[in-house]
Amino acid sequence: MTDDMELENQILPPTIPPTPSPPPQCPIMDDKPDVKELSFGDELQLEKYFYSSNNENDTEKEAPDKIMSNFMEKCHEIKNRAKELLEKARKKDGTEIKLDYNIKIQIIRGFIYMKRINSEAYFRKRDEKNAKNKAKCALTDVKHRFSEINYRKFLLDYKLNAIKSDEPKYHKISLAPLEEFFNTAPQEFIDPLRKYHDFDDIVNNKIKSSNNKDNNQDQFRRELLLQRLRHEKHERDRLEDMKINRMKRKKELESKIEEKSKRVREFNAKLKQYIKNPSKRSNELLGSLSSSFSNTDINDIRAVVQNSDC
Repeated sequence: MTDDMELENQILPPTIPPTPSPPPQCPIMDDKPDVKELSFGDELQLEKYFYSSNNENDTEKEAPDKIMSNFMEKCHEIKNRAKELLEKARKKDGTEIKLDYNIKIQIIRGFIYMKRINSEAYFRKRDEKNAKNKAKCALTDVKHRFSEINYRKFLLDYKLNAIKSDEPKYHKISLAPLEEFFNTAPQEFIDPLRKYHDFDDIVNNKIKSSNNKDNNQDQFRRELLLQRLRHEKHERDRLEDMKINRMKRKKELESKIEEKSKRVREFNAKLKQYIKNPSKRSNELLGSLSSSFSNTDINDIRAVVQNSDC
């Protein structure tokens, strides 16, 4: 009975002897070890840790699968043996239980190793989950960058299409005929064309219509079109300036007419006063109006006043 009590005290809780490396303190997931969660390095480390007390001088290297299978068989064997001994001790039937010290150590180590396997599996799952989340974040970042690149590509394509659509707009401009251009355009638009050998042919209406494209001829045609467009712009600007000047002149004339009509209204008012008071001399009336009208206007007014006196 005393041996049973000693066994129970040593196993629950166990007195852990000094080991090469203490097990980490972590939550226990399950009493049964998860074999699939172990990697090759962990298997070798556990095998070395488990057999350190019994096989310190063993130099043989077994295969990892064989090592793990032996380890698991030994763990289950120790666990089953411990359960049997505990059941016999709890029944208190008076059976004497004699355990060797090495068996006790192996039982304790078996529980420790199973806890360690569970803890390592727990931390490994947590690390895998964190790595998976980081990979998802990186993938999302890559998707965002791809979407940004696609959006920039869309903008560039849109601008390029807009530029391409603007190219043929000059065909819609009604340009002056070639003959009128050469006859009326200033020399500043015609002089840049004289350096090409096709200038005389264009002036004499001998435009080449062959399918063979000459670089010099194409360049001359582009320069001719450019100068015609510049001449058209120059003419439109000139007409616009003329229109603006005419509008300014019209406003000036309207202001002068308004001032003159105002003076006429003032004269009519003073003339009515003179007609009402004929005793007032006509020279005084004409002198007051000399500052507002010209000499011809004053002579006409003097004639009207003299006729009224008569």
